[in-house]
Amino acid sequence: MASKYKKFPMKTIKDWESEDWVVFGEHQTQVGLPLYKGRIYGETYGHYAVILTKELVDFIKNSDLKLAELTLSLCISKDILACFKRRLNIQRKMHIPDYAWIEQHQEELMSLKKKQLQEFFQITAGQVDYRRNLLKRMKKDIK
Repeated sequence: MASKYKKFPMKTIKDWESEDWVVFGEHQTQVGLPLYKGRIYGETYGHYAVILTKELVDFIKNSDLKLAELTLSLCISKDILACFKRRLNIQRKMHIPDYAWIEQHQEELMSLKKKQLQEFFQITAGQVDYRRNLLKRMKKDIK
């Protein structure tokens, strides 16, 4: 069931950038942080937004949880959390292929079977396929 619409402000707080917000709704998250909804101070119309407080910023920055787990623990949508991460300049970790390793082991990647490569290098079948595809792309780029 939807939460009751709040017509009157509860209190005024500051967000992580020290901007004043008028709070119209508040609830505790699963991790114990208060989650506030409201408007920027002085706004009299529009939808309520989730207020990015300093405590929430610290939790998001220091959390090792993945996006889905973080949304569940904070009780907010993935879109709102992704917006917060963009505002905080928190980027996803990018995986850069190890071309030197592929070049060094290209003979084994081409000649050995998938099972042999898995046992020899202690990697999964998906990682074998990934490395073989990278090797094919490297050879195609050289031509």
